Amino acid sequence: MKVVNYLSERKIGIEAPKSYERIFRNLQESLLEEGSADCKIKVEAGEKVEIVRDEKYPFSWSEENRDLPVKGTDFFRYGTKTKTIWEMPNSQFLVKSYLKGDEEGALKCIKKYYFGEPCSQDKVLLHASLVSISGEGCLIVGKYRAGKTTLTVRLLEDFGADLVSEGNTLISFTNGVLSGYYIPRPIYARFSIIADSEKLFPLIQDIDSCEATQPFDIDAIYRIIKARAFYVDAGLNISRQRFAELEQIRTLSSSEIRRVIFTYYLGEDPVQLVEVGSKGALKILKSCEFPKETSIGKVQKQTDILPPERTLINEEWLSSLRTLSISFNRNEDLSKQLLEDLLS
Repeated sequence: MKVVNYLSERKIGIEAPKSYERIFRNLQESLLEEGSADCKIKVEAGEKVEIVRDEKYPFSWSEENRDLPVKGTDFFRYGTKTKTIWEMPNSQFLVKSYLKGDEEGALKCIKKYYFGEPCSQDKVLLHASLVSISGEGCLIVGKYRAGKTTLTVRLLEDFGADLVSEGNTLISFTNGVLSGYYIPRPIYARFSIIADSEKLFPLIQDIDSCEATQPFDIDAIYRIIKARAFYVDAGLNISRQRFAELEQIRTLSSSEIRRVIFTYYLGEDPVQLVEVGSKGALKILKSCEFPKETSIGKVQKQTDILPPERTLINEEWLSSLRTLSISFNRNEDLSKQLLEDLLS
């Protein structure tokens, strides 16, 4: 069993076959010497399956599993069972995976466990990315397809930023300081972003090097690559460490936040960079909050997830921050001068 001290708050032990090493490629913390753990996750390799595309079933869904006398959930892609997760007593989980090297089950268990712990209760989950530039955190907030990852990659590549998180970020406000934290999950980048990045482009030539379970059918991904149809709304999952290696960047588990940037795609309208007042910024932040889901079996499309009815976010969280919005159409709109103005 390998143990990580997630956010220096909870020790999580993971026992998995060597072929599932990419689970650890999505964790920021160094491995500890084997010892006691607050939560234990055991991953077993089931008989390997090939996903069969059968339109009679949803793309992704789950149902209750009753093979053991504890709560269990079967996960499917179309009609093919990809994994089963059982929730055992004393913060223990058993994952049986039927896909090669699948990291998703163990990472799902980590989030489920941590979100239910008291140390998580002062943190808010946002649809946001977080980078640190010269020690100052820049939180990039936006809804689905709003340009968060496009801007994140540009700041990493053009300004040497460090990456804390991409897509989902935990934030908390303590003693007058707003901080952000990473979540153990692969990084998702659309083909349009990968195709525009010299550093990420090798992934298109060898998607196995992504070290992550892909969110789309492999045959569809190959068709997109073969046709060079990088405008299609699809992309690749990339393990956290593989992404850092390609981008040649540092990754951090957390950062103090000094600036909040809201992103929007405009269509064909002119690029806009606008200061946002605290009341407007507060409204946008609340609209981009995710509930910290503690149900293992819940499968939802990102666009169907609604903000929680109650939130910790308030105007005080933004009192000492600069808040701006940037609206653009494509990567080419993000000139060096525009990005410098954004960070000034």
